[in-house]
Amino acid sequence: MAVTDDAPSEEDERDARPRLVEYCLANVTPSQRARLDDADVRTRSVGCLDRCGTCHRSQFLVLDGTVVVDDERVRRLAGE
Repeated sequence: MAVTDDAPSEEDERDARPRLVEYCLANVTPSQRARLDDADVRTRSVGCLDRCGTCHRSQFLVLDGTVVVDDERVRRLAGE
């Protein structure tokens, strides 16, 4: 019987990366903004993404069109 490792490989991690990360300028700190812009993903920063309720409650990113709040990917991308 073969034993497999359920941990994602580096290739799986790359495939799981979002193709586009969008964020509101007012919703991230300058250091997070720099980290996002340096990340190995396409980013789009805008003044407002029209998600005001979410923006007032917590930090969030829009990953490939999906709003993601308090997710490991958000923390990793934003450098928290």
